[in-house]
Amino acid sequence: MNRAHYWCAVGQIFIASAIFYMSLFFLPRAARGPLALLLLIFGLTLIIKCDIWRYRDAGFSAWWLVLQIALFIASFIAFFIGLVGLLVTSLFDSNASSAGLTILFVLSLPTMAATSIWMFVWCLMPSRQRRG
Repeated sequence: MNRAHYWCAVGQIFIASAIFYMSLFFLPRAARGPLALLLLIFGLTLIIKCDIWRYRDAGFSAWWLVLQIALFIASFIAFFIGLVGLLVTSLFDSNASSAGLTILFVLSLPTMAATSIWMFVWCLMPSRQRRG
């Protein structure tokens, strides 16, 4: 999948997802949760499939995508743990030191940003010419 096809597919997925998520507001409240979860899973599956095709077209293994997703999820978890830890420490124990939580919170933000930029740059790479 070359760059033009990739970005066209990703744009269509995002537009369709936005339309479907906006249409959820017209459904009864009980139906919104499961349908939103299904839409999220479906959208992420399509995006990951397009990313795998794009990485292979650019000459990279799809395992790099797994590494990038794992790094992003780990940094998001570190961000969440740091944020919750800082809030709990500041609310309930004013004498406790929260330096470790602050470091965890602060370091997770650049890691998430760097991983996102890394994925974005690799999707912008030109296609490799195939022999044959």
